[in-house]
Amino acid sequence: MVLSLPGSRTAFEAERRKGKTAGNLGRLIDEPCDQTATTWAIDYLFRGMDPSGLAGMRTAMLRSLINARRLENCRFDREYLVAVDGTEQHRFKDRDGPHCPECLKQTHSNGTTDYFHSVLEAKLVTREGLALSMASEFIENGGAEYDKQDCELKAFYRLAPELKRMFPRLPLCLLLDSLYANETLLDICLENSWSFYVGFKEGSIPNLYKQMQDTMAKHPEQVLHGEDDNERYTCRWACNLTYRRHRLHAVMCDVTAKSDGKKTRFVFLTDHRPEAERVQKMINMGGRQRGKIETQGFNVQKNCGYELEKAYGFRDHALKNYYLLVQIAHCLHQLMMHTDVNAKLMQEEDRRRFPEAKTGLQAFKSLKSLAKAIGEYLRHVYLRPKILDRDFARGIQLRFVFDTS
Repeated sequence: MVLSLPGSRTAFEAERRKGKTAGNLGRLIDEPCDQTATTWAIDYLFRGMDPSGLAGMRTAMLRSLINARRLENCRFDREYLVAVDGTEQHRFKDRDGPHCPECLKQTHSNGTTDYFHSVLEAKLVTREGLALSMASEFIENGGAEYDKQDCELKAFYRLAPELKRMFPRLPLCLLLDSLYANETLLDICLENSWSFYVGFKEGSIPNLYKQMQDTMAKHPEQVLHGEDDNERYTCRWACNLTYRRHRLHAVMCDVTAKSDGKKTRFVFLTDHRPEAERVQKMINMGGRQRGKIETQGFNVQKNCGYELEKAYGFRDHALKNYYLLVQIAHCLHQLMMHTDVNAKLMQEEDRRRFPEAKTGLQAFKSLKSLAKAIGEYLRHVYLRPKILDRDFARGIQLRFVFDTS
């Protein structure tokens, strides 16, 4: 359902009964299949199903890519970049009470109260534009009495040990916004041997921010001016800042866009020591990559057909299971779009007609076109036996192909 991006359960309910869909799904699971389950039956299943099953599948998919060394070229400073951020799943407005005991709530100045569900997400991001889900922690009140409701920071403190458990030896560099600039976060990174780029604002750790400003004033020579095709920049840095038991560094970059003259300042707290030869790469290829979780992750899932905020179901565990399905489908779509798997599945006559269409993006031009083709193929064309052959599948080695033009 999610791979074909129908937009809603109702839309898919009409599609699943058409053509060869049932037969093809039966071939995929290698069992006779005369009809498919209704979306209401699936929702009933998801309401009672423990989300850890789909979460484990999502993690296993990413681990298989890492173990097969398919993401080696995506590292920066020999580390995998992991952006962490929260996003809203669904908001209930104009309700007299919470949708469920786990609902978060927000009271507005006009006296109205909204109830909503959120999730904290950790995604492996790359400069080429991949955003692959690693771990998720749902932000919820738990149904019990509480003094303060659950929040993004509390969710991160639960997420961190899970991330370490799932990827115990993986060299990670966390990319976080200024909300996380605190001693607890620094302690977690130190204990887990994680590197980090944390957004840094004056109000986060005031004494440390002043120490950074004083150090930059004492070393005016630590500055780098430059420009690229899109912007002009000025980078400054401060080394060997001390905070409790931590030795830290800070990098600052003032950017002016050439297109409209818009000015932006980026400041990051990091454990990577900056120097003139690499400070600009640290900012652009390190700290600023955190934006990929929003642009290539949440924005795509909310506005390109996955309907993340609309959701497919709300009762019991359904909301969590559908969220995890979206993460799995998005990962699969990225593999279809940006690897040479399309060329390796093409028949000989297709290779002669479309010699340049190696990736899904080259063949279908957009994510929505690819998803539409998946749905149409399931309905109108029987899957070829070769495609379902396990030995054939084992012989395929995926290689990422990115358009760098």
